[in-house]
Amino acid sequence: MKLHSKQLGAIGVLRVAAHLMSEGMTVFAELGDSSRVDLIVLAEGRAIKIQVKTRNLQDGKVTVDSRKSGPDYRYRPDDVDMFAVYIPQRDL
Repeated sequence: MKLHSKQLGAIGVLRVAAHLMSEGMTVFAELGDSSRVDLIVLAEGRAIKIQVKTRNLQDGKVTVDSRKSGPDYRYRPDDVDMFAVYIPQRDL
């Protein structure tokens, strides 16, 4: 069964959140899909904004650009603190 890209994206956010939680971090998630931040993690007294990208392997490599869905929609440097990448083919 082929999943819709929104479903794959949601799985990616959940997988990244679960990983961070398993490392003992406190994780907050966005409700909806209207901001440029998927997760916020509290680490060392600081809130870290994370954008999760789900990407497939192509020739053993992954490419992530700074665009959100839509033409000419780019992340600004202060939008997120880091990107996390979920690769479905590596999810065993």
